[in-house]
Amino acid sequence: MKIQRKNEYLEEAVNSKRSIVVLYMAKKKPPKKRTLQDIVYSSRSKEYISAYCNLRNDRRTFKVSRIISIDGHFFLLEKLEMLLKLKHQKHLMVQ
Repeated sequence: MKIQRKNEYLEEAVNSKRSIVVLYMAKKKPPKKRTLQDIVYSSRSKEYISAYCNLRNDRRTFKVSRIISIDGHFFLLEKLEMLLKLKHQKHLMVQ
């Protein structure tokens, strides 16, 4: 079984134009389940996606690093890796 990364799931959803169900953690708020449609990468970078959110009935911008799961596939390890890298970078700057 191949383990896919979050960006691979997003690429597939963008290319196939299919909707996805994500668990998204907005800043300082508990995670919420959202169904996203018409997903495209933001013009700013691949760190953001733009999609129609069924929860809000509106098009929204989502930070990819705040997506915890896609279609039931959790990406907590990626989040942990990112946090550890950030902690390591801060530690290096302090020394």
